[in-house]
Amino acid sequence: MRLEAPRQLQEQGVVRIPVERAAPPTWPTVMLAALASLATLSLLQGVVDILLPTLQGDEPFGFLFRATDLLGPAFFALYVLVHNLGLACLVPGFGFVAAKLERKTANRGLIGLLLAGAVVLSLLIGLEFLVQASDRYDPTLVVPLFVVESAGVLALAIPSARLLRGFVPTRTYQWALVEPFRKLKWPLVASCLLLAVASAAETWMVVLR
Repeated sequence: MRLEAPRQLQEQGVVRIPVERAAPPTWPTVMLAALASLATLSLLQGVVDILLPTLQGDEPFGFLFRATDLLGPAFFALYVLVHNLGLACLVPGFGFVAAKLERKTANRGLIGLLLAGAVVLSLLIGLEFLVQASDRYDPTLVVPLFVVESAGVLALAIPSARLLRGFVPTRTYQWALVEPFRKLKWPLVASCLLLAVASAAETWMVVLR
């Protein structure tokens, strides 16, 4: 619809044309929801695998091994992949949600730093479990596996924390996510590839070997 210009401008041949604003893209919202969902699922796995058994005095990962006996090695590989990938998604998935609510840029950087610290702490907890189970698994296999898993998790977590440090939300939040998520494309690909290899190797070492 054309907007009518003032009479003086009409006499001069000037016509006011409405400006159409581009609709915000939907893919950043979908990506953020996927990252946050994977991070949440990974945390829930940690509760089921470690926290609840510890409180009840049981062995960790009892649910995982029982389910693997029932559903097979493919379930174990997928379960491990989702857990590690969700851990990698903790910083971008929760960080960019929290950054929307935080007004100070410096605090957004602090959010990224705290979430990255939580990821490192989770990796150290996993390392402690591997050390305790060293009598069951060959250390020459466990150490390289832990290195690959850590590299896969940190490949996404560290760049995400750096992007949060200078992140500035806009009123239309989808536009603000476009640039950082484009920069995270290759870190996400690298993380998925490394963690897929680690998941397959861990399945062979724990279930198939």
